[in-house]
Amino acid sequence: ADESLRSDREVVLAAVSQSGMALQFASSELKNDREVVLRAVSQNDRALAYADTRMKSDEELILVLADDFTWSLLYADAKLASDKAFVLAVLQRNGLALEHVRKELRQDRDIVMAAVQTSGLRALDLAPREFEDDKDLVLEAWRCPANRGRRLSDNQRRLRATLGDDFKDL
Repeated sequence: ADESLRSDREVVLAAVSQSGMALQFASSELKNDREVVLRAVSQNDRALAYADTRMKSDEELILVLADDFTWSLLYADAKLASDKAFVLAVLQRNGLALEHVRKELRQDRDIVMAAVQTSGLRALDLAPREFEDDKDLVLEAWRCPANRGRRLSDNQRRLRATLGDDFKDL
């Protein structure tokens, strides 16, 4: 595309509203524009791959993305993705993002607890096996409002056995 069009904010906003992947043709400056990037990603979540690398360290952007996309941490820069406080904030918005938490943080009980408190049993399914015997964690998962109306997976039926008599109180 003509360089003047690639740099025209209104043209690029219109383009990414139609096809988020049009972000790849935007000027470098507009690839670092939060509104442009959010509009592109809301149209096509994969468009984030074309955003300026500085956008990947934008905590607010990654948190906004976490509301709708479990993969938001995949695009976060390494520093953010390794920051326990930031990862906790993401998981409090979308516990299913646990699937994309770095391995060393997935072993952290606080991280798993945040995911379970937000997304219940589905998040517990994503947790390392070592947490299956953590009664408090399993109870928290069962109590989560996100479970209402959901059918149990085989894994979740197995976890119910961990609760024993406590299951009757739920």
